[in-house]
Amino acid sequence: MRKDAWKNLYPYDPNWMTTSQGHRLHYVSFGRGTPIVLLHGHLTWSFYYRDLIPLLATTGHRAIAIDQIGYGLSDHPENWNYHLSDHLQNFTQLVDEELKLPQFDLIMQGWGSTIGLNYAIAHPERIRRIVILDGTVFPGHLPKGYTLLRIPFIGKHLARSQNFLCRALTGEHAKNLPQVVQEGYLAPYEKWSDRAVIANFINDLPFSEKHPSWQLYHNIETQIDTLASKPILILWGEHDSITPMETFHHWQKLLPNALAISFPDAGHLLLEDEATEAPPLVTRFLLTYAK
Repeated sequence: MRKDAWKNLYPYDPNWMTTSQGHRLHYVSFGRGTPIVLLHGHLTWSFYYRDLIPLLATTGHRAIAIDQIGYGLSDHPENWNYHLSDHLQNFTQLVDEELKLPQFDLIMQGWGSTIGLNYAIAHPERIRRIVILDGTVFPGHLPKGYTLLRIPFIGKHLARSQNFLCRALTGEHAKNLPQVVQEGYLAPYEKWSDRAVIANFINDLPFSEKHPSWQLYHNIETQIDTLASKPILILWGEHDSITPMETFHHWQKLLPNALAISFPDAGHLLLEDEATEAPPLVTRFLLTYAK
């Protein structure tokens, strides 16, 4: 199999925005109609949405899938903060200034929910409907295994050497990924220089209230009621070792009116493990709340 065979699974024309700090941010824009912005989680990229994008397009939506700086086909700068506030600034620039979206829907996976929900809390009038896929962690619910990766030198080496974390992610879910799909996830992170975001992400997780990113994570718990009246769908993999079922149940408490569904055989890459069931659930939800 050719090493770039994964590109056949991702046949989308690239679009680019130059951020305020001079980096190139890549995004896909496919279809016409109601805009839906798709945010990936840590260690993935817009490739995660490759099969959902055309499905959304066939149901009258414009799917806009972003690669955050450091991820996917966007720039991978070595000397950048990679703070959550920086990613939120880039997202705001894209939807407000580059795309000028008056209103849009959000589909967010993993850590991408932290970016999207902070924007939504600040601009609730701009957001129509929300889909959370194995969503953001909360202070106090951070993965315990990440503490090892915060050890100076050792943690950075583990995070960046041999693409360890990306390989672990593609192997953690309940069902085996085809090799070509694994290659697609790993392709943007082949070299040490491609993995700056992997180590820096760990350092940006707020394990204490003194951390500069604490407040943005905390905002989601304390201000999520700003969005409680909006149609919200929460989908979760019960075998998710990154954002476990404890976090899913916490979401149910915070958003008791949301439609929340878990899948007993799925892990963190829900759209991979439930490729037949999950995408139609998303589109049915969007069509149900089309107005």
